[in-house]
Amino acid sequence: MSSSTRGAAVVTAASHGLGLAIAERLFRSGFEVLVTDLDAEQAADAAKGIGGWSARLDARYDQACDAIAERAAERGGLAVWVNNAGVLDPTWAHSAGMRRRILDVNAIGVMNGTMAAVDVMRKQRYGQVVNVVSFAGAVHGPGQAIYAASKHAIKAFSVATQAELRADGLTGVDISCVSPDGYWNPDRLEDGGAAVSFDGAHLTPERIATRIATLVTSPHPVPRWHRTQPRPRPTIKIATIMKLGARKSRDHDL
Repeated sequence: MSSSTRGAAVVTAASHGLGLAIAERLFRSGFEVLVTDLDAEQAADAAKGIGGWSARLDARYDQACDAIAERAAERGGLAVWVNNAGVLDPTWAHSAGMRRRILDVNAIGVMNGTMAAVDVMRKQRYGQVVNVVSFAGAVHGPGQAIYAASKHAIKAFSVATQAELRADGLTGVDISCVSPDGYWNPDRLEDGGAAVSFDGAHLTPERIATRIATLVTSPHPVPRWHRTQPRPRPTIKIATIMKLGARKSRDHDL
């Protein structure tokens, strides 16, 4: 383990599984990690195990995310925010309540976390947001319709928000998406509907966490292999050119 030299890093849903692997990896990279989770006791136990600190967070509520971002910024600045929290219930026949829950956590929750972090990072003029979009953010998997829709939404949101930051001249704040395929999660193997996504030869949480640590130092809007979707870098460049052009036209008219 190492001590923090790079500021604070927030990881959502980090008391176990992939979130905990991300928190551990970021701590080893020199960040002071704030482990957040719906379960405050589990978050505290996880933080104690890696040498970080903890807080309860329900990312569905924007004010809760704002409070966490401000709290983290007090520890040497908010350097990283990883939106890892997500809900997967593999079936196309969701109840209305489950559809709402998936979208609230996977889409609205990530938007809340991103914007809370960005609000702080804009003032600092630096920082990295990493959104766990999943392979479902690039494909249209049967049995995962609502889940895939939520991940597609976050991919679009992430790229568009990055474009806005660049158009506003903020070059030190980055938003990256990581899109892992299925990963080894024994907790989900007991779920008959989810087992197909979590068994077999899949990625380890540690490997995904290492990729996220890499994105922190070398940000990229989405993985380069997302060829079936609109390319993000041209989107960012076009948005910047259009915004600058609009400003010049407005100034000329005045």
